[in-house]
Amino acid sequence: MSSPEPYPFAFYRALHRGTEGDVDFYRRVASGAGSVLELGAGDGRIARAIAADGLEVTALEASAEAVEAGRRGHHGDRVTWVVGTMERFDLGRTFDRIIAPYNAIYCLTTKEAQAACFSCAARHLSPSGYFVFDAWSADAFHAEAEEGEPGEPEWVDEVVVEGRRYRVLESTRWDRRAQFLDVTYRYEPVEGGEPVVARIPQRYLLVAEIEAMLAEAGLELVVVHGGFDQHVWDEDSERIVVTATK
Repeated sequence: MSSPEPYPFAFYRALHRGTEGDVDFYRRVASGAGSVLELGAGDGRIARAIAADGLEVTALEASAEAVEAGRRGHHGDRVTWVVGTMERFDLGRTFDRIIAPYNAIYCLTTKEAQAACFSCAARHLSPSGYFVFDAWSADAFHAEAEEGEPGEPEWVDEVVVEGRRYRVLESTRWDRRAQFLDVTYRYEPVEGGEPVVARIPQRYLLVAEIEAMLAEAGLELVVVHGGFDQHVWDEDSERIVVTATK
C-alpha cells in the first residue's frame, strides 16, 4: 500500500482484503526458498503466512501504521519488518524470492518509480532467485474504457471499522495517456456522521511494456500468467502474474 496522502490503515484493511487464492499462490512461490522479501507488504497478510511455513521473511512497507499492525498480527514476530518505500531501498543483502502481491507495483504512480522498484528488486535478488508480482490486468480496460472525470460514486461494499458499519462508495478519474487512475473511496457511516475519504492513485502496466522495463532493470521476464492457476495470459484475463529472474 502506498499513497501520497495517508489512507487510515484500519479503513484500508477493512476494504482491501486481497485477491482470492493469492496467499496460497505466494506460499507455493516461496516454497524451497531460503529467504523471501515482500514489497509493499501492508500488515504482512502474505508475509506472515509464508513465515508460518518456517521461511525467513522480510516485509518492506511504507506505512508505519501498517507495520505496527503486522507486528501485532498472527506470526508477526516471525517476520523482519522494514519501514521503507518500494522504489528506494537498500537492505544490504539478497533474497531467493522477491514478491509484490496485490497491485503493489501499481501504487507507484509513475513509470520512473516503477522502473526504480524493478532496479531495486534486481539488486536484491539472488542469482538463481525469482521476482514475482501480480496486479489487475489493465490491457482491455486501457483499450476500451471511457476516459474523463469521475462520474457518480458507485457502491462497492459495506465494511465494519472499529465497531462502526460504513457504506463504501468509489469514484475514479482516469488519464489514458499516463496510464493513471486516481481512485477515491468514501466511507459513509450507516448510522450517520462524518464520512472518511481516502485515495489510491495508481499507474497501471500494460503487458507489452513489462519485458522492456524488467530488462532495463537487469531482469529477464520468464512468463506472464493470467491468474494464480498459472494459465496463459490473454486480454480477457482478470490478473497479470509476472515472474522474472536475473
